[in-house]
Formats: sequence, structure tokens, C-alpha cells
Amino acid sequence: MIQFKSKVLIVVLLMLMTAMPAFCQLDVSGTMVTSYDWRGFDALNRGPAFQPSITYSAGEIGLSANVWGSWAVTQRDDAGIRDLDELDLTIAYERTVGNYGFSLGYIYYGFPSMEGYPDELSTNSEINLGITFEDIPYSPGISTYYALNDKSWDGLYVSISGSKTVQAESVDLNMTLSLGYSDQSLVTDLTDAGLSDVNLSIDTEFQSCNLSLSPSFTLTYVPMKEVYSDYLIFWCGLTIGWSKE
Repeated sequence: MIQFKSKVLIVVLLMLMTAMPAFCQLDVSGTMVTSYDWRGFDALNRGPAFQPSITYSAGEIGLSANVWGSWAVTQRDDAGIRDLDELDLTIAYERTVGNYGFSLGYIYYGFPSMEGYPDELSTNSEINLGITFEDIPYSPGISTYYALNDKSWDGLYVSISGSKTVQAESVDLNMTLSLGYSDQSLVTDLTDAGLSDVNLSIDTEFQSCNLSLSPSFTLTYVPMKEVYSDYLIFWCGLTIGWSKE
């Protein structure tokens, strides 16, 4: 069943990439992060990771396809760290109606270094739905994610965020505050649903022709003791990107 889902997703990705609309864009990037924190979970024991990404967007119809990966840079001798090598496939649809932005997506998560991949323990899928209120100060938005496979993790994750761009010395700084709610009990031994992560991030982008350089800085606090007890970490990222329309 898992193999069938992945094959269907790959076929859809290929169909999207071969359907050449009047406007389309290809984005390729590589990101180095000092820590991989996912919804409050410290995936790699505060170790760095390399995270490449390829996105094909068909702008006129609002569809996009993305392949994203994450590989631990250090601690490769630890099987538990290697098992979290990740390769995800995403199909998303976005549309703006008036002052509201809507998004709908499907994410296929794969952990190819796990024994038995691609079985139900080393893969999962989520559907997500989001809305952004663009006419309200700080452009607040809410996104919901629901896992479809209860063998690895299940349940609901909700993210509420707001952002603002400020200018400092001719540089645009994007500031984002997000709050995460989780009851995805099989990721860890969660006994109660609740606020799982609070993130404050600042990022900017420098562009030259088709190339871009984007540093980011994030402070993450995890209030749920079932995730981490009073966990606070500051982590950084640096992305080098290339885009072509």
C-alpha cells in the first residue's frame, strides 16, 4: 500500500512537471542548519543537517511539486541519527481570493535509511489545509496537518503564525512568530495534547540574477514536557538558491 501511494505521487509529480503552462518556475536550493527542529522535536540531538530542495511551480494554476531532503552531517555512526535521514515529496495547491490566501497539500514522508523502508514504520503521509488573512496586520495564518498512517505517527498538528517585514539599513528583515499545537501521540509518548512549540525567526534574502543567499535565525521554545522539558534552543540556517522561470 505504501509503495502504491509513492508510485501514484511520483506519477502526479511527473505529470505536473511535463504540463508546461505559460508561466512556470523551477527553484533549487541547499540549506545548512545548525539543528533540525521539527515541530518542537530535536530530530538530530542538536546536530547540523544538510537540506536540499527542488520545487517546480505552475504559477497560473497554483500547483507546485517539491522534493525535499534532510541528512545529518555529524553523528553518522549513530544508527538512530541515520534513521532520520529524510526524503519528502509534496504536492500543493495555492490560491488567493480577495484578501485571503488558501492552500491545500499532500506530503509523503520517507526515511530511506530505516530498516524495512518503505514500510509503514519508515513512511507516512499528511494532508494539510491553510488560510492566511492578508488584509490584517502581521498577515496571520493557520495551517492544519493530519497524519494518515498510525504506524509511525498519527493525529493533528496545527500552526498559527504571523509575520512582519521591517527594513534595517536597506535590508528587508522578515520576522515570524509561530505557535504549534500537537496531539501526534506516536512521535513520542505524548499523554496530552497541547502547545508543542513556539518559534521566533528572522530571515532575509540577498539576490543577484538567478541566485540567492538567505540566512535565518530561529529561537525555539518547547513547553510540553512530553516533547522536551523546558527546551530552548537557538539555531541558524543558510540557504543558497537558484531559480529559473
